[in-house]
Amino acid sequence: MKVLPSYFEYAVQQGASDIHLVSADKPFIRKNGELQTIEEAVLPTKELEIGIFELLSKDQQETLKTALELDFGLEIGGGRF
Repeated sequence: MKVLPSYFEYAVQQGASDIHLVSADKPFIRKNGELQTIEEAVLPTKELEIGIFELLSKDQQETLKTALELDFGLEIGGGRF
């Protein structure tokens, strides 16, 4: 698995409207209404979890652990997610 921010940077470079990162599945972007595979390897659950937690503050990590959901924004590679 690539470093998580690289998926976001790629999405910005490609002009994608969405990025889909789901454990045990391939990463996709949505460009011009169509899903496109970013890479063929599936995202291992634990690695994806670690990658997401690296993007969050300690408070956000705790909220996600207890509420099992989190609404947050992220700026990477000139894009806002």
